[in-house]
Amino acid sequence: MAKSIKITDSLEIPVNTTTVLIAIVVLVPVVGHLLNIFDNLVSPAAAPICYNSSRLNQPVALKPIPLDSEIEVEALGGHIPELREKALEAQYSCQPGRCTPAEQKAYTGAVNSYLSYRMQMMARVERNYGEAGLDVARYVFSTPEDKNIENGLIVRHASGDYQYNRMLTAMREAVTILTDPTRGRRYFVPCPSLRPEPGQG
Repeated sequence: MAKSIKITDSLEIPVNTTTVLIAIVVLVPVVGHLLNIFDNLVSPAAAPICYNSSRLNQPVALKPIPLDSEIEVEALGGHIPELREKALEAQYSCQPGRCTPAEQKAYTGAVNSYLSYRMQMMARVERNYGEAGLDVARYVFSTPEDKNIENGLIVRHASGDYQYNRMLTAMREAVTILTDPTRGRRYFVPCPSLRPEPGQG
């Protein structure tokens, strides 16, 4: 006995193979279009010129910049060397095109941890010292190891081995900036903090 769906007293739609196929043909393009719209919302085509960082709602006055050695230590934070090493180890294990699902997961986690902490440290020196602080941070994060991690991310993002979670806003911004060939690491900086108006700070 054929089943049917009753829409109104005078309209029933028979449920059979033909009905299901027609529904699939009609609905799949619609769903695909909606997913593309959502994808564009969460992953803009154009890379931002800076990444958002957690900042105070009130404008922050600049601090006097300390000695070079002190601000370099501040920019590095306490964990960057360790996170660099873990990211590079995971990158070595996850060769593009030959990376297992477990290696992909380990690589993504290690790179995300490194980038997230680096972004926090750069945001801190920018918030405290402005452009002068960022100049130091750019220098601190221009080591061969840092460039290796950035270039490794570009390759593994292209090969699909970096498990990109677009719902993680911070990582979405980082990856979008770093994998845009017209922007690159030069733009991998936090957006400027609010500063007091002249005479208010």
